[in-house]
Amino acid sequence: MERSRSVVLFIVDGLRPDGLEQAHTPHIDSILSTGACTFRAETTMPTITLPCMASMFLGTGPERHGITTNTWTPKPHRFPA
Repeated sequence: MERSRSVVLFIVDGLRPDGLEQAHTPHIDSILSTGACTFRAETTMPTITLPCMASMFLGTGPERHGITTNTWTPKPHRFPA
């Protein structure tokens, strides 16, 4: 059987790990038991959705990527069109 190179990332905004551990969630439990997961990940400050997601995908904190609110402001392109 060929191994897949695809990754599916499930992000549930505002879901605390202790709440997930206490809740009856058979479908999520099935996904957790067959995939990779962590209940010890930490977010960045401020704990606001857009800065946290940007930090997760860019691998750096708000002090570097500059996203500090949930208001999206596109940055100018650094490269010529």
